[in-house]
Amino acid sequence: MGQRLRLISGLILFAFVLTHYLNHALGLTSILIMEEARPYFLAIWKTEIGTIILTLAAIIHIVMALWVIYQRRSLKLKKWELIQLFFGLSIPFLVANHVIATGIVEEFYDTQIHYPQVLVNYWISNFESGIIHGFAVIIVWIHGCIGIHYWLKTKAFYTRIRWLMAQFAVVIPTLALAGYISAGYQVMMLESDRMFMSGVRMASNVTHESYHWLQVATMNTLIFFGVISLTPFIARSLRFLLQKLKKQPRLKFPNGKSYRILDGATALETMRSNKIPLASVCGGRGRCTTCRIRVTEGVENLHEPQKVEKEALERIEAIPSVRLACQIRPTSDITVMPLMPADANAKDGRRPGGLDGMEMQVAVMFVDLRGSTKLGEEKLPYDVLFILNQFFAEMTSSLNATKGHYAQFNGDGLMAIYGLNGGNAKNHAEQAIKGATEMFRRLDELNVQLESELKEPMQIGIGIHYGEAIVGAMGPPNNQLITAIGDNVNIAARLESLCKEYKSPFIISERAAQTAGITLPESKSHSVAVKGRQREIKFFALQQPPATA
Repeated sequence: MGQRLRLISGLILFAFVLTHYLNHALGLTSILIMEEARPYFLAIWKTEIGTIILTLAAIIHIVMALWVIYQRRSLKLKKWELIQLFFGLSIPFLVANHVIATGIVEEFYDTQIHYPQVLVNYWISNFESGIIHGFAVIIVWIHGCIGIHYWLKTKAFYTRIRWLMAQFAVVIPTLALAGYISAGYQVMMLESDRMFMSGVRMASNVTHESYHWLQVATMNTLIFFGVISLTPFIARSLRFLLQKLKKQPRLKFPNGKSYRILDGATALETMRSNKIPLASVCGGRGRCTTCRIRVTEGVENLHEPQKVEKEALERIEAIPSVRLACQIRPTSDITVMPLMPADANAKDGRRPGGLDGMEMQVAVMFVDLRGSTKLGEEKLPYDVLFILNQFFAEMTSSLNATKGHYAQFNGDGLMAIYGLNGGNAKNHAEQAIKGATEMFRRLDELNVQLESELKEPMQIGIGIHYGEAIVGAMGPPNNQLITAIGDNVNIAARLESLCKEYKSPFIISERAAQTAGITLPESKSHSVAVKGRQREIKFFALQQPPATA
């Protein structure tokens, strides 16, 4: 909500600045045309509702910006973020006098502020203020453009219009400055014209009293902004001192290194403060997903994804253990693994899939439906499709109930992975065995339901192995699946194929059984040679999955 308010208020302010700059640009023609066009450019903003909206937008934008500074646990930012932050903090000091003179003094002292009077003040009476105003034109525009650029950067359509937006971003302030300078020279040429200068003063109705009030109000405003600008930095320092007295959770990495997480800090802020590179195209606003990480330990202790993060994760079809580093604020130890290179761009962030190819210890399960060919010969295609859909629905439900991941579909069978969502090896292997047990149970129930449709009950063969595999998003760019490849995946497939040979519906490798902490009878033990391996793989051929703790 805070980010949205900051964005909306910023867009309102940017719209006001745009109309103001377009009015400035008319100075390339004449001061008279600038002044005649001014009421039209200010038509929206000078209404009662327009003034209220603009004032609220300014207050909200300033307050939200200061709140964001306080919320950040690290100010080690990217260059564009530092520029935007510095320019944003400097804007109130650059425009305070101008805003008070043209907005507040005019209301309280019945002055009539118009372009000739402002230009006389900036180019003749107070040239230093004129220079400051010129810098303000540039800084305000750059600050707004940076915000809009990094808001749109994550949108797919932006790449098509970026060149047009870039030209717009250059042309508008250039014309505004050129108009401002041209009008300034026109005023300087008229300085010797006593009638013009006298007319400007009389029309503006600026008195000594109103001018003195303007100076005092400007000074007080600058002091006020100075105090509130320092407030979040002072509050951050006090918070940091208090946090040093407390024991903090740790952000851990697979290489064994760990770093302290300050209270309320995001994983992204913790990584940045410790100089750990991580992509973040949108600047930590939860839009680009380039800061996606996999939480290998401690994911259960994290808060559920909020709206911004949830929508982003759903967009890339991420698995539960994948989170956005910029959105999670760990309160206990977690172990994470970045999923994208540090130089990932906005296009990479739109790529689906929660994993980008990594070595992991997982339990791999292969399931095959026996007699599917015969079923196809005996039934009409629509009937076969109905039965297979029922079968796969039950197998998928079994996986969901035991925290398994549906990785591949191969016609009459499937491949599943256990271990993507964190936890320890023992849990992974146990969950795979429980998944197999659940599959057999659900298949028995399905056979009862479809008894009138089947000549004989459906049967399955299941093979399970545990080991290291390359896990990641694979397949066509727009239809990727989280799956696994590697030697140990091939072993699991080989074990499933042995179910027919050993007339056993369930085969589990010795390593998977040991990982699950299960002892099986040696009478059920066998071994088989696997292509590419010097040592044979030992396994157990069983009539049903063993009981787990």
